[in-house]
Amino acid sequence: MATSTALSFATVAHAQTQPAAVADDVPGDIVVTAQKRDERSIDVPASITSIGGAKLEAMQVKQLTDLVSTVPGLSISNYGGPGMNSIQLRGLSGSFLDDFAGPLVATYIDDLPVGSSTAAGRGNLFTLDLQPYDMDAVEILRGPQGTLYGANSMGGLIKYTLKKPDLNKFEGRAGATVGYTNGAGGLSWSPRAAINAPIVDGVLAVRASAFYSKTPGYIDNVGTGVKNANSSKSYGGRFALLWQATDRLKLHGGVLYQKSDADDVATVLVTADGLHPVYGPQKTYSDLPTAINQKTVDYTAGADYDLDFATLTTSAGWVAMDTLLNQDLTEAYAAYNPAENGKTRFGLASTVRKFTSETRLTSSAKARLEYTVGFYYTNERAGEDTNFQALDANLVPVPDFTLLQGHSRYKYKEVAGFANATYKFSDKFDLSAGGRYTNYSQVGAASSTGLLGGATNPADTGHVGVGIWSVNGRYHFNPDFLFYGRFATGYRPGAFNSPNSSCDIPAASDPDRTDNYEAGIKGLILDRKVNFELTAYHIKWKNMQLNVSQVQGDSTCIFVTNGGSATSNGVEFSGGYQATPDLRLSATATYQDAYLDDDLPLSGGIKGDTLPLSSKWQYSVAADWKREVKEGTSLLAGASFSHKDPYVNFFEGTGHPYPFKSMNLANAYVGAELGSLTARLTVQNLFENRSYVGMQYPFRPDFGLRAVPVQPRTVTLSLDYKF
Repeated sequence: MATSTALSFATVAHAQTQPAAVADDVPGDIVVTAQKRDERSIDVPASITSIGGAKLEAMQVKQLTDLVSTVPGLSISNYGGPGMNSIQLRGLSGSFLDDFAGPLVATYIDDLPVGSSTAAGRGNLFTLDLQPYDMDAVEILRGPQGTLYGANSMGGLIKYTLKKPDLNKFEGRAGATVGYTNGAGGLSWSPRAAINAPIVDGVLAVRASAFYSKTPGYIDNVGTGVKNANSSKSYGGRFALLWQATDRLKLHGGVLYQKSDADDVATVLVTADGLHPVYGPQKTYSDLPTAINQKTVDYTAGADYDLDFATLTTSAGWVAMDTLLNQDLTEAYAAYNPAENGKTRFGLASTVRKFTSETRLTSSAKARLEYTVGFYYTNERAGEDTNFQALDANLVPVPDFTLLQGHSRYKYKEVAGFANATYKFSDKFDLSAGGRYTNYSQVGAASSTGLLGGATNPADTGHVGVGIWSVNGRYHFNPDFLFYGRFATGYRPGAFNSPNSSCDIPAASDPDRTDNYEAGIKGLILDRKVNFELTAYHIKWKNMQLNVSQVQGDSTCIFVTNGGSATSNGVEFSGGYQATPDLRLSATATYQDAYLDDDLPLSGGIKGDTLPLSSKWQYSVAADWKREVKEGTSLLAGASFSHKDPYVNFFEGTGHPYPFKSMNLANAYVGAELGSLTARLTVQNLFENRSYVGMQYPFRPDFGLRAVPVQPRTVTLSLDYKF
């Protein structure tokens, strides 16, 4: 299911994303963990959006694309299925889908990263769309976060913060959602439950949750003759344990499991000129179904030890992510298939196995000198098996014939030390500086066999050292009013290229980097009725890693190389106003100007071209209302509208930028709180907007262009009971 629906509120902290209609917390006072210590969001000298779990559920957020419209600077190109997103922040993108390079935005669950750090596991395509039922918040950190979070956070960071076991309180929740999407083949439904149970009061507690979601398709596949072809389901659960071993020592661990299956992708067949639907706004064409399956298992363990003057924290995790993708490549490879009226199926099986550990010492916030020092280690094994399979007209494999099979396995190791220190000259003014030195290596090989194969590409980068740093200052005009300035750098490891006997391509690309200059002001004013954050930034992206599609002889060669630099300038705003005790108003706005500094002949980019996926303007407005009609009973209502300017999927200089039109989305809800029961009726995409949020195959028009539409109007009824 591919969606792009608007949250009704998004600002600097998840209390600020949750108006009085959702939470009783004072905006700005909510604690966030952006700097790996507990701080009020209003005290963090960086640009943050944190959206609480209750708000994610209330607005029926199912995947990351649902956040795009109202998170400043965020853009996501979706491939048509769950867990297939290319994430961009502040305009940094080289094309609609850089799946042959590593991610520009890192994804974390609590203290540890998930997903591949490199192109070997297609880390810029296969991401985790974590279901929000047992989530405390999603934090989106904009700008390079490499000092504390390392590789791949050169554009920013997506951080899922999960709810921790409570040692003292037994509580549970259970709920279900039923919905209908316009044109779908039935009702969607999703039961869920979570429970927290102290085993030994104040000493040992467990927390467990589970969910299941079934979504009927709403796209008809004209080629296969299947109606509502993109049906999907997802399910999973989490178990967490917390043990207060002594007054000073806490031990914690957990396991998270999530699996998503889609029978076909949510795409629409469109014309190359104008991207108009060929068969209709909810119809696609392929000779074969395009199924997507993704499974993620994440094991974590850690400890916190209170040393009085500081806290020693150690955490470790092992994550396994398996993604299966089938595609119809009949049109592109028809000339090579010996069968009459034959078809070609492309199958890809991607595996990522990643062990990560971090140990850090974090000083007390009461000291004049605050510091964080730590050590980080990652060992990642990633690769994929691909098969371009020739089928006959009855979809039976052609005997004794191999079109192309590929096999790759790579190892990525990263060792880093980092430190950050803040000196408080007074209660109002302080300066911070931080640095990180990383040494990484990549080694492995890729090989291919068959009619179009026959190449082997061993690769070894040796050891690559990268140093990054940051500095910032902040001044509190008063405890609720902050000005800050920040400089930070980030990097992304280089990427290997798959072998192709018909192509002369480099074995690997070099790392690229960003320099980010930022100034912001955030605060609570007018007797704390108004909260706001205003940020301006200037980013230089150097030695860009770029996807290249180049014709060499009879072959189209796709690879990653370095070239040129780009600039991104922007202003981001978010804010809210408690107009009455019952009514909260909110708004966000982003202006962004991201462009090439140099000509990029291999990628078709020309100096001055706008970076792909970068919209000039993006804004949202929302209203949330809650009124208590009697003790224990309240009525709820709200509405939101968001706008995103048109953007291109490729550089203008290529001659085929495939521009997407503007996106205008409206949502609304009504509901009631009846004691422990909450009921909410939500309408997403109220006016049936027909814009797009992603593409398939735009670099090969002979495949047939397929665009990923915004999910049609969807009505859901959600019930949740707390006990």
